[in-house]
Amino acid sequence: MSLIARFPLFVLCVSIPATAAVSLPANGSDWSSLHQLGARAYADENFGQAEEYFLLAISAADKSNITDVRLLATLNNLASTYTQLGKVQLADEIFQRLGPFRNNTQADPQMLRALIESDINHAAFTFRSGKPVEAQAEFERALEAAERTFNPGDPVFAQIYNHLALLYRDTAQYERARQFGDRALAIREKEFGPKSAQMASSLSVLSQVMQAQGDLAGAEALCRRALAIRREAGFGQLKIAESLSNLGTIVKSRGNYPEAERLYKEAQQIWNKTKGRASFEGALVMNNLGALYQLEGKFKKSEDQFRQAAEVMEHAVGPTSPSLALVLANFSALYREWRKWDQAEDLLRRAIQIDENRLGPMHPHVALDLIAIAQVAAVRRNYATAATLLDRALTIQQNTAGKESRAAADAAFHLAMVYQLWGKPVEALPFFTKAVSIWKVDAGADLDVASGLESYAVLLKRNLQFADAEKAITTAMGMRVQAARNGSSKAFPRNTATSLR
Repeated sequence: MSLIARFPLFVLCVSIPATAAVSLPANGSDWSSLHQLGARAYADENFGQAEEYFLLAISAADKSNITDVRLLATLNNLASTYTQLGKVQLADEIFQRLGPFRNNTQADPQMLRALIESDINHAAFTFRSGKPVEAQAEFERALEAAERTFNPGDPVFAQIYNHLALLYRDTAQYERARQFGDRALAIREKEFGPKSAQMASSLSVLSQVMQAQGDLAGAEALCRRALAIRREAGFGQLKIAESLSNLGTIVKSRGNYPEAERLYKEAQQIWNKTKGRASFEGALVMNNLGALYQLEGKFKKSEDQFRQAAEVMEHAVGPTSPSLALVLANFSALYREWRKWDQAEDLLRRAIQIDENRLGPMHPHVALDLIAIAQVAAVRRNYATAATLLDRALTIQQNTAGKESRAAADAAFHLAMVYQLWGKPVEALPFFTKAVSIWKVDAGADLDVASGLESYAVLLKRNLQFADAEKAITTAMGMRVQAARNGSSKAFPRNTATSLR
């Protein structure tokens, strides 16, 4: 439910399938050199330069009449590059161009591998486009194709498992996410060794899953392992910076603010040195520092960081990028806590305009923007407006993530809170009940769920449903105890009063 926690954009230790790693024929040298330059730029996360090289490689392939697995590899990587750049329509056009390759019934093993990796990339594109249900089906089809083609320990399975782990993490299906993360880790350790770059990526994915699940101590241990591998083997400063940033976020959640600041600033130094001060990554770390200072109650210092993050992000990716919208939404969270409602609403209006224009009116990010704007409306006692916004957010989450999804549960909870504040407990109760029924499936040590259950208990007591209220409070207390055991500094906050978050 926290805007900061839900943005995967700010968690950078994510393994991305590397189609360029496929062994390719040597002929077609112009294509080969351009393709490899693009792959290197992609690995360095210099996506703008990668786009240029891949386009040149495709042109070279056309001139040399290259129509085999080499062209497929370049098209696949270009589609992934467009996805990273947020150029959704261009990415979709490239994926459509891959259609003829799938009609090749005589494809050799190398072509089959490239096609499956293309399917994986398209599933990742679908998920990034805000369609988790469709993405899950695509990943499962890719998994079935891999099972028909390769041995169980083939590295392609680790790619699929890592993606499924992140998908299930983002849809709050933590046990399934953990299972797939563990499988990917086992394959990569066996295939590439315990100190390989692939192992570091899988450790990072599993760390993210454990962090979302509330196991902060476990997440920290894995992220430190990934960082140590990358430092010792010299896998590149950018990957080290990613691990530093991720570790900073974890230790921040554990209440170790001085170390979090040190880690963020070390990452910032690397990105400033390698990419300049006005880079996309620089904006991310400024955002993270802004969130850190907000937690410490240093609102002016937080404001300065968020303002710089927004300015740099706009310079790096443009004024209509969803990445900018995410920073603006996080910036607005500071102003909401600071009770500067006008500034918060202005930022949110900008964010939702970007998201609706670039991602479409039914994207999950739009739903989260609507929830945040509804919070401002509710504080101003514009309950009818807040309820209308939240009803739309709930519809989006149900249509995109599913009626029984965690995203739908969170939207239902916010709508219930508005009705409760509005003095309409009868209207609030069914939405509370729906949210709680979903949360109980796989909540783990989730403190947001614990707070929601405590709010639910308040309403139950008002309805004289004391036994159900006691069950809700007991469940919430169990979550808080588990969170404390997992290393959370927020398991038992000093002020436990319930509010619309």
